[in-house]
Amino acid sequence: MNQANQASNNNSQVVNSFHEEVARLLQQLVANRHQYFPNRSTAVRIHGELTRGRPYNRMRMNRRKLLRFSVATSVQITDWRVFNRAVDLFMDTATPQEKLGYALLAEEVNTLIRRRR
Repeated sequence: MNQANQASNNNSQVVNSFHEEVARLLQQLVANRHQYFPNRSTAVRIHGELTRGRPYNRMRMNRRKLLRFSVATSVQITDWRVFNRAVDLFMDTATPQEKLGYALLAEEVNTLIRRRR
């Protein structure tokens, strides 16, 4: 019984730590929002970064992936689960116009990817 309680406590500490790390990263992203909204990259630059030395026949970009790409260039990533969750929550804070900007840029990148096939 004692081992079960200890395991339960360890699991809840891991969950709390995860949520705390997500909250910290999200707070950092919100504080530096101007770096990501609106996206200042061009489709050509993003396409070049994404396809450098990689097969791209299955690659498809969307606004969520594009924001993750933009954030990944400026944040040190220690846990991809924390990173992905924080960036997804960050996208939820975007205005409809900001989301549309990312969606349109993602489509431009996808057009470049399709042309290279």
